[in-house]
Amino acid sequence: MIRFSKRQLLPLLLLLLALTACCSVYTVSAAQTKTVSATLKKSVKTKKKTVYAGDTLRLKLKYKSLILANENVKISSSDSAVASVAGGGTVLVKKPGSAVITAVYKKRGVKILLTVKNVAKSKSNASSAQILPEDVVLWDDWVDREDTTSGPSSSSSSSSSSSSSTSSSSSTSSLRQQIVSYARSFVGVLRYVWGGNSLTTGTDCSGFVHLIYAHFGISSPRTASEFQSLSNISRSSLKPGDLVVYKYGGHVALYVGDGRVVHAKGAAYGTCEDSMDYGTPTGYVRLIKD
Repeated sequence: MIRFSKRQLLPLLLLLLALTACCSVYTVSAAQTKTVSATLKKSVKTKKKTVYAGDTLRLKLKYKSLILANENVKISSSDSAVASVAGGGTVLVKKPGSAVITAVYKKRGVKILLTVKNVAKSKSNASSAQILPEDVVLWDDWVDREDTTSGPSSSSSSSSSSSSSTSSSSSTSSLRQQIVSYARSFVGVLRYVWGGNSLTTGTDCSGFVHLIYAHFGISSPRTASEFQSLSNISRSSLKPGDLVVYKYGGHVALYVGDGRVVHAKGAAYGTCEDSMDYGTPTGYVRLIKD
């Protein structure tokens, strides 16, 4: 049995306390998108939730046996400086403090008491970067790899430039068709899961679009309201592979051409293909660089 003198124990104790303090810095939860589930009732109850500054909350609200679309629910915050309600019923957590989020639908409601804590910054958080699978090629890199050869005459240079432009246009068209074909492969197969993040076990509307794009190395937001804020083209400019947003950020779908979209429609439908005008579009987004 090893014995330590009092003189030896003190440095060991100080070292142990220092190591504990260091570890605690790295175990604080980083800001992320979280789903908060709550049931709306006539007798309003308060649900408590601890979150962190920078988090985005997606409310999964149940009314009787139905899961409600947030845009149909009246959602408010007692302190918008701490947590505010954004498009599509998402809640943006801004700074430490407390705020009560109230959701009301047909005289039924629920209150969610948010206790907001700060997120400690650590080296691991500060240096984090987007990581893509090794076999994914970023679209910008794909375009930059075009081979161009400049000749001695201007006509040769012009021919090379024209060829490069045609090749780039052809590659973009090919990419769009690949995206459409890949998205259509999930129609009638992939189920809808609120807050889900898998093309195998299920996902929601924004998750579906996000994962389809990620498969081709295209960076995109994760929530429908974020897609709405990126609206940058008109309806007449839509091309296969672009996005259509509905209900002011409550839903997003992938445009596949001929006035049709593929989307994770809802729990009762799963992933399906519909006319683009099955609902009222409120925005159009292009993330593919032509």
